[in-house]
Amino acid sequence: MPPKKAQFSRKEGTRTPKDAGEVYLHFSFRFLREEEPPKNPQSLASWEAENLSSPLLNSLRHLSTVPLPKLIDQQIIKIYGKYPPKDKCDFKEPENIPSGAHWASLRKIAGQKGRVAGFILNQIFYVVFLDKDHQFWKSELKNT
Repeated sequence: MPPKKAQFSRKEGTRTPKDAGEVYLHFSFRFLREEEPPKNPQSLASWEAENLSSPLLNSLRHLSTVPLPKLIDQQIIKIYGKYPPKDKCDFKEPENIPSGAHWASLRKIAGQKGRVAGFILNQIFYVVFLDKDHQFWKSELKNT
């Protein structure tokens, strides 16, 4: 026979979840800019045509379950802070980005080079650019 409610010493609704205090990202496409850069325009439709939209959604779904510090440690997310210099970026900097935003990219989306670039503000990663060819913040080639 189960114990009566009065026998419990803890009040209902006071249990702290295991992940209390952890920071998890949420994702928004509110600022998504499609068809950039001019050399290699990308859009949700082009990603769908190249079978990249399903890996993108699966990645975002998974990333929303991993604490932000762990994503940084595993180098899945790279937080830049500022927008990349013009010589390192093929994308045009949007004008309507809120102040206090920290530019970042999600790595290994739909393959080794695939990226999603955007900014973080209040635990929300705003997807701004789809970047299947790693053109948001180009790095020097190594070991080639």
